Amino acid sequence: MKDYTNSEKLTQEFNALFPAGHSNLNMSLEATEHRLFVDHVEKAHVFDVDGNEYIEYNGAMGPTFLGHGNQALIESMKEFLDKHATVYGSSLLYTDEDIQLAKKIVEHVPCAEQVKFCLSGSEAVQMAIRIARAYTGKQHVIRFGMHYHGWLDNVVNSVVKEDVMTTDNPTAGEMPVTDAHYCEGMSKWQQEECYVLPWNDFEALEHVVKEHHEDIAMIHFEAMICNTLCLSAKPGFIEKIRELCDTYNIVMSIDEVITGWRFGLGGIQEYLGITPDICTMAKAISGGFPFSCVAGKKKIMSTLKEKKILTAGTFNGYAFGVHACLKNIELLEENDGEVYKRVEKVQKRLMEGYVELGDKYKLDLRITHGPGIFFVLFGAKGGIQPAYTMEDLEGLDREFTAKFRKAIQEEGILTMPNMRTYVSGSHTMEDAEITLAAADRALAKLLA
Repeated sequence: MKDYTNSEKLTQEFNALFPAGHSNLNMSLEATEHRLFVDHVEKAHVFDVDGNEYIEYNGAMGPTFLGHGNQALIESMKEFLDKHATVYGSSLLYTDEDIQLAKKIVEHVPCAEQVKFCLSGSEAVQMAIRIARAYTGKQHVIRFGMHYHGWLDNVVNSVVKEDVMTTDNPTAGEMPVTDAHYCEGMSKWQQEECYVLPWNDFEALEHVVKEHHEDIAMIHFEAMICNTLCLSAKPGFIEKIRELCDTYNIVMSIDEVITGWRFGLGGIQEYLGITPDICTMAKAISGGFPFSCVAGKKKIMSTLKEKKILTAGTFNGYAFGVHACLKNIELLEENDGEVYKRVEKVQKRLMEGYVELGDKYKLDLRITHGPGIFFVLFGAKGGIQPAYTMEDLEGLDREFTAKFRKAIQEEGILTMPNMRTYVSGSHTMEDAEITLAAADRALAKLLA
């Protein structure tokens, strides 16, 4: 057993000062009852205040695609600070890197003709909604159940009403208290803004768009639900969204807050070969520094030029973040995207290794995945293959999966709930082998 004396003591002090974790959901992000406090990091390895070492697959919830402590990025940020301020005030002063970064994004992201910078994924989503409403002159937004688009009132509820095919206004249903995104204190009008539809339901999508297209400004979605077990889109579903948006003057918007830069510099839209009208990006785009972006077609983004849309923010396009994002892209471009090839190799070994362990211990498991991210889901059958709906994951044993996550943390491996595993450019094949050996020990203890 690891010694957690200092982390346990600091947890008590933390809980007395903070009402919840820094990012609080209706579930614990910790595998143990106490919080884990970091002393220092070395690439993909974290050392806590009790001297315990871990290989970390949390990815800071997604941003650290290069891994911790990338020296090229750190040195570049230091050099920048020797010459520049961190922030000059949005729209007061600029640097030429604003232009360089925008050109890079336009070069790589299929839908990008113009860009707008902000700080967080939640902000980018709200900006995209406002742009779509101004462009179309319409109000409502279509979203999908289980997708996550930030914590603000109008997007946090993603529970689908049972009568989605018959109601005149099929907005979100009542959120169960057990839902990770359950939230009280929201505006009572928030449900009036969005139609929340079941993911991968062609009939419901077409029905609602045809019935209500005169009021629908945008369809906003994760093209793979990375926040919910990496559920994929059924073949043709995103193409159907594209077709309906073109037919009814609706803005098609992909939430690339997780997939942007992680799935490649062109995001999931390039990965899947489908081009939206606009997209929202954050997390991995700036190497771990706060930064986000809305990118899209000029005819839509140019509504901002008319100064009818307020998208203010003191830190929008702040110089330090712009530099981080630009340097991050340059590092990801190096040697024809060599970092992506390394991540793919390590991830392939990890996923195949988990399947081998499932066979060894006669356990059903399913691995859902995208580039740089995967879930290990015990109890569901199928090995490494896509899942489209929760019905595809029949038998999923969340209790055992949670127990395994705690057990593998005891063996020195950190992951996120539901065994969400982010692979970074700092993970090595040696890390993968150490991880699989730890998983073997954890399963042996759990099943003894």
